[in-house]
Amino acid sequence: MNNRPCRTLYFQNLNEKMNKSELARRLKMLVSRYAYVVDVTIWNTMRLRGQAFVTFKTTDDAAKIKSILDNFFFLGTSMKIHFAKKVSRRYKTKQELVFRPTKTLVIQKLGNNISSAVLEAVFKDEKGVIRIRHVPVKKIALIDFIDKNLCEACFRKYLEDGVCINGEKYVLETL
Repeated sequence: MNNRPCRTLYFQNLNEKMNKSELARRLKMLVSRYAYVVDVTIWNTMRLRGQAFVTFKTTDDAAKIKSILDNFFFLGTSMKIHFAKKVSRRYKTKQELVFRPTKTLVIQKLGNNISSAVLEAVFKDEKGVIRIRHVPVKKIALIDFIDKNLCEACFRKYLEDGVCINGEKYVLETL
């Protein structure tokens, strides 16, 4: 695993027989004694059983938890803790969001009530927009620009508050 500190820790060797929600609750109770927990993510798939990702408010909190609880005996097993390879995008701070040079921006997890016409209306005043591709099945939209600079300008414009579509806030991402 990655040794570079980040705000998300990867927990291994957790009790596989326990209910997912109960395991998440108990893990959160354990680690919240030492630091504020932003999120606990656990899956039920066979491949990911016994593993969890826990995101903290700061990197220092994550490092403290790792040093305290690595090899800690928890629910019948000795759990292993590593820094995650990377922080989930939804928990990145504004400073961690980086524009990767591209001519296309992406909006994910669009609601069912959003149509191509609504997207056109939202982005009609943005400079350099060539076209807007709406993929309702995948609930995404792709906004193509003439060049990377205009794409970056749009990205920076909506970085702080996101783009508001039908009263909902969405985050712009790069490909």
